[in-house]
Amino acid sequence: MRKHVLPLLLAGLILLGGRSAAQESQTYRPVATVQDIMKSMVDPSADYIWDAVATEISATGVQTHAPKNEREWTELRNRTLVLLEASNLMVMPGRQVAKAGYKPENPDSEMTLEQMESIFNSNRPSFTNFANGLRDTALKTLAAVEAKDLQGVLQAGAEIDAACENCHVRFWYTAKAGNPLLRR
Repeated sequence: MRKHVLPLLLAGLILLGGRSAAQESQTYRPVATVQDIMKSMVDPSADYIWDAVATEISATGVQTHAPKNEREWTELRNRTLVLLEASNLMVMPGRQVAKAGYKPENPDSEMTLEQMESIFNSNRPSFTNFANGLRDTALKTLAAVEAKDLQGVLQAGAEIDAACENCHVRFWYTAKAGNPLLRR
């Protein structure tokens, strides 16, 4: 009888492990919309990264911005981590694009809620690819920050800008603003 206890125990643990993973996937309960994540996490984090390493040329001369101490490098790393994880949150199953009643601030260039939902729902894999592209550029940024590589942060910042703009062209802008998905 003892010979059968161990295999049964192992089979039970495997089944419980499978059930646990299935239960875990059902525990996602997104509250924030994609737009909420963009406004509260992506935009402020990307802005911080862009401003952290920059050169300004004005009538008063050239001013260079770069982290000057460990505290500033740590803050840049933290903001990069927020951007990185925001890219994962945006594609979480069940996440809504925007809140009901959303009205574009600039109707000539921003889609309505109905247009955004239609584009998102019919192109979800494409949106996921864009979010993954943002994540990949945020990973490059993180590597540059951890290496304290100013040129690497600057280059990664340009890639973040491109990743954002490429997604916005398809999932936020109107046909008048250049959205190829709305010109069909």
